Amino acid sequence: MKNSKALMILTIFIVLFVIIIGVVFFEKKDNGIIEKENSAISFIQEEIDDIKAINMDEVSERSVNFDVNIIIYDFSDGRISFEVNVLNPKVPMNQVIVSAFLKDKVLRYINTPHSLVSNIIAVKKADKSLKENFNLVPNGEITGISASSNMIYFKNATLNDVLEVIPYIVIKVSWLDDNKIPKVEYVKYKSDKYIIKKNNQTAIETPDPEINQTETGFDINTFGQKHIELEKKLLDMLRNESGQSQIFSEETAGMLNGVSVSGEGVAVVDFTDFSNVIPNAATTAGKGQLFRELNKVVFQFNEIHQVYYQFDGSHSDWAKWLEIVEGSVTREQYQQMENR
Repeated sequence: MKNSKALMILTIFIVLFVIIIGVVFFEKKDNGIIEKENSAISFIQEEIDDIKAINMDEVSERSVNFDVNIIIYDFSDGRISFEVNVLNPKVPMNQVIVSAFLKDKVLRYINTPHSLVSNIIAVKKADKSLKENFNLVPNGEITGISASSNMIYFKNATLNDVLEVIPYIVIKVSWLDDNKIPKVEYVKYKSDKYIIKKNNQTAIETPDPEINQTETGFDINTFGQKHIELEKKLLDMLRNESGQSQIFSEETAGMLNGVSVSGEGVAVVDFTDFSNVIPNAATTAGKGQLFRELNKVVFQFNEIHQVYYQFDGSHSDWAKWLEIVEGSVTREQYQQMENR
């Protein structure tokens, strides 16, 4: 009898211990997620405050150290995208951060939490091995650094509404020189220089050819860690396991090279090129359905905050196939599209 009581007490003690350990673990995990989100918000807000604080009358329209341009994409499906490029460096520039402040007035017409287009989070949170991807040198292999952001128009808002409130955009460029000394420059980029593309196909002004020469992509064997669970779900989707896909079928079964996710929640999904298998996905309606199906699977995992899709190591090939701006899909953008 005494043995059975002792065993019961021991069992209760073990159960309570496991519960306490579990609670502590999940609290730490949640706190870690909150801290990461807060630090990202802090980076963005500090950048906005810094740009707002400068005297616009003292800002030059060009830099002696680099060139800049801004491309605005106006999509027929209700999206607008801003791409800011730093090009043709005249001096070595390491860990380049490019930020463009669109002014708060654009928030009247665009559904976005803030009006900053920046790569600051990507640079600040990049693994040490990836920092060099944000370095520029004169006549180097990497010809430019860009930041882009996809946004959604409010109902009845148009490109003209947006252009009216941004007669110029202030671009802040920060970097470290070869002595690791921080450098900062501001450029006032006026609206008559905006490169505007309708549906990402017909340009009103031809962009710098250097931009088109830059290929982007990720090596899933060295970037982040493999994500086996997501790979399994994507393989199920590719062979249309559920029978509900409007895009994928037996013809696309197995066309996945792998998935990797960084510690900052950036996922890379690398497909075998299936552009010839499902060419209809490149239509306007097809693109929407393709991204709905992909994003729904990827963002089931709370640790993923943004995702890059690519073909055989080339994100540029993926973007060219779909005729879209290169860049990731964020959880925020996915949620906005789902709520439309």
